[in-house]
Amino acid sequence: MFLSGSFNRFRFYFPKVFIPDEIADKYRPLIQRIPGCMIQEPIDFLNYAIQSIDVSVKTPYEPTTQVDRGTTWGRLGRAMRDPRVWLNRDMTISFQLDSAYIIWFLLMDLWDYYYCEPKKEQRFIPTLPGLEIYDGHGRILYRVKFTDVLFNGVDGIQFNFSDNSVDLKTINAQFKINIIELELEQSRDN
Repeated sequence: MFLSGSFNRFRFYFPKVFIPDEIADKYRPLIQRIPGCMIQEPIDFLNYAIQSIDVSVKTPYEPTTQVDRGTTWGRLGRAMRDPRVWLNRDMTISFQLDSAYIIWFLLMDLWDYYYCEPKKEQRFIPTLPGLEIYDGHGRILYRVKFTDVLFNGVDGIQFNFSDNSVDLKTINAQFKINIIELELEQSRDN
């Protein structure tokens, strides 16, 4: 079996309602002033900068040792609880930093909007279109739907005069997911 040269294809983007109008109006003139940038809207600028996504659903729960009357060392077992209680539903999205660090400031304003502003109820991110995973022919294999997503934080940023490398610099944003649903797409012959 030969390995395909085109694997790990995915698609993820934030919906237009992710950035509220007051934040979009603030960043639109900045984005339009970037020389050579053909992107006009802040949401397109944010989606274009997505580099990678890490969805972690690991469980921190470990099996417990229960006393077994027939042995002196005990026996490994699991507690009788729903295992979904222990799931760690984290999502980290890496964004490529632009030369003016607009992405970082935009993410900080969004975090302030969704997390810090005084409000009566929690502000969940508007419904995300989800993560789509493609096969080698460009057809959707799986859809991952995220429901009730909370914006959890943004990494810090480092300004450094001694670093003059032109490597790819990224910034991470963390999210918490309440519900993750996996859908297998039926194969289509095209």
